[in-house]
Order: sequence, then structure tokens, then C-alpha cells
Amino acid sequence: MDVVDAMAYSYFSAGRSVEKLSQQYFATDPFAQNTVTASKKFQVQQHLKTSKHIRLEAVKSNSAQKEQQLLLACSSKSGPDRSQFNADLCKAFVSADIPLHKLNNKCLKSFLEQYTGKKVPDESTLRKNYVSQLFKDTMEIIRRKACGKKIWVSLDETTDVEQRCIVNLIFGVLGDETERGKYYLAPSRTARFSEIAPSTPLPPSPVVTRWGSWIDAATYYGKNFDVIEAVIATFDPEEAQSIQESKILLETEGIKESLLFIATNFACS
Repeated sequence: MDVVDAMAYSYFSAGRSVEKLSQQYFATDPFAQNTVTASKKFQVQQHLKTSKHIRLEAVKSNSAQKEQQLLLACSSKSGPDRSQFNADLCKAFVSADIPLHKLNNKCLKSFLEQYTGKKVPDESTLRKNYVSQLFKDTMEIIRRKACGKKIWVSLDETTDVEQRCIVNLIFGVLGDETERGKYYLAPSRTARFSEIAPSTPLPPSPVVTRWGSWIDAATYYGKNFDVIEAVIATFDPEEAQSIQESKILLETEGIKESLLFIATNFACS
């Protein structure tokens, strides 16, 4: 490389450096009110050290920081009461199996707004902004309820309105309300009951809306109290909550006498 080429290369490199510095500090600087003319790199570097540039740079930095804090505050804000109203309204409609498009009914919408004092959102607003979160919250509740417990699962294959194959799933926690008071329905426990007391019929299943069935059940347990106590004593209380509760009830003071009293005075036969 000769002297002329070397000088040209140095001038070109210096020009690129000045251009790079200018673009970095001035071209996008909204606070730069004056044009800085520089043909050499050290001139730009000297300007960067001046008190004026340092002060304007600090103002720019503080402004950007405040803007970021404002954006974060707006994004993390929980929202006004109306948002909570929307969430509760969406949950109520979904829980009651009411289609969200019913909110587009003018009469219903007017009624809700009149007696709640809230502005009822459009169906699309709830569907886009609240249904997905409601699903996540519901799944989290199910996970907490079933975590570490034995469950039963029922699957049913069917088709939807568009003839797509879907599977409906329902599950429950064993030992929860689904099994409470029905320990005798389990095949293994039914076999144990028949083995210990072959001549004693299985316990009846009372119906909530039929008071006579509850009297029949109390009569049965009063007459077969000792047999029931012996059978339940063989069950593992860790298998189901119904077994735990049954053992506690059998140990309740005066329960046998109370059942015998019902059997003696209220039995239909």
C-alpha cells in the first residue's frame, strides 16, 4: 500500500468513525437542538464531554425511565371495578350454562345495567378477555382439589354441532362427597361385608327427597349396629374419607341408642 492509499484509507476510516458516532449520539437524539459539525473523531468525543451534552443526556435518560415506569404501572394495574364486574359476570354466565351471546339481548342488557349500576360489556369482550382466565382459574382449583388424592374418571365420546369427534370427561375425588355415605358400593367392600355378615342385607341408600327412606336407613342401622361396626372396623380409613367419618360416627356417644329409638318409635313396619 503506497502513501496515497494509506492516507485515503485513514481518511475513510476516520469518516466512518465520525459518521458512526454522529448517528449514535445525535441523529436520534430529540434533545439535540443544535447541529454539531465535526470532521474528526476527537471533535465528537470532546463534544460528548461538554456539560451541555451531559445535562441533556441525563434529561433524556430520566424521561425514558419515567416513561417506562408509567408503562409498567399501567400494565400492572388491576383495573377498575368494572373489570371485576366483567369477570364476575362472565363466571356467573358460564357457571349457569348461559351462552354469552345472550348479553346482546337489549332487554337483558338494560335490566342488568339498571339494577347493577354497571355497564354490561359486549359478548365478544368477555369471550376474548375473560373466558381464558376463567378456564385457567378453574383448572387450578381442580388441580388443588385432586392433588395427591385418588380419583375416578368417566369418559364419553360424542360429536359436537359441527360433527367433530369430542370426548366429555368427568372426574371426582374418591372419599369426597361423591363417595360419602356410600362405602358399601365399592365391590371389594361389598364382598367384605358379605363375608363377615352373610345373613345381613347390604345397607339401604336413602333418597334426599324421601323422608321415609331416611327412617328406613336409621332403622336398619339401629337393628344392625354391631354388624356394621364390625365390618367398618376392617376397612382402612386411609382409603376414603367416608370410612374415616363412619368410624367417628360409630364412636359418637349415644348414637346406637338414638338409632334404636327411631327404629322403635318411627319405623313404618
